[in-house]
This record gives sequence, structure tokens and C-alpha cells, in this order.
Amino acid sequence: MEQSLPDAVEEEILRLAATVPGVAEPHELRTRRIGNHYAIELHILMDGDITLREAHDKASEVEDLLKERYGEETHIAVHVEPK
Repeated sequence: MEQSLPDAVEEEILRLAATVPGVAEPHELRTRRIGNHYAIELHILMDGDITLREAHDKASEVEDLLKERYGEETHIAVHVEPK
């Protein structure tokens, strides 16, 4: 049966995502374990006036930071919303 990751891990994920400059209010976090790896999906808010490239780059920074912490095999999906 599929389960979310422990609360402490989920809280850490939200804290880490929020450390990326320009990223605000990580929310709608969904997590699960796939074998020995994690799957992480979350939404983040960013300035609605930045370019698509800038938003993509910031989302990639969040992904890289989470993969650095939880492993390269971690599946990460970041949904960007304007604030």
C-alpha cells in the first residue's frame, strides 16, 4: 500500500524548496516511496511577471536541491503558479 513520507521529511522538503530565492509558499505537497526512492510533487509560487525561462530555471533549482538531498533517482514534479 502506498504511503506518504514521514511528516518530518515532508516538512524538510517544504523548508528546502522555500530556500530557493524567488520561490514562495511551497504547498500541495504529495510524497510517496517508490521502491528505495522517493517521489515528490509540489506547487510553488513565483512572481507572475518573470519570464517562462526564469520560472523554469527556478523550478529546476528546486528539483536539483531536492535531488541533492534525497538522491538523483528521486522523481520530482514542481508545478509553478504566479503570485
